[in-house]
Amino acid sequence: MSEQVEREEEINVEEESSSEEDEAQPVAVLKEYGVDQKYIKLLDRNGYHTVESVAFATLRALGSLKGISDDKAAQIIEIGWCFFRFLNHVFQVFSHDISEEASASG
Repeated sequence: MSEQVEREEEINVEEESSSEEDEAQPVAVLKEYGVDQKYIKLLDRNGYHTVESVAFATLRALGSLKGISDDKAAQIIEIGWCFFRFLNHVFQVFSHDISEEASASG
C-alpha cells in the first residue's frame, strides 16, 4: 500500500473518531423533551453532562442525587434512553444512506 493511501486512511479514521465525539448531546437537550430545568442543573452539577450519560445511568445513581426521587430518576432515564436510541437510529440510517451512495458512485 502506498504511503499516500495509508495517510488518507489515517485521516478518515481520525475524522470518524472526532465526528463520533461531536455527536454527544448536552443534557440540556432533555428540557425539550419534558425534563424540568432544575433537574437538568442537578444532573449537570453531578457529572451527567450528556444525554448518553443520563441514558446509561442507573436508577440507584440518579435516585441518590439530592432532589431527585426514584420515580423522577426513572422518568429522566427513560427520556434520556429514548432520545439516545432515536439519535442512534438516525445516525445508522444516515450512515447507511451515505455508504449506499458511495457504493453506487464508486
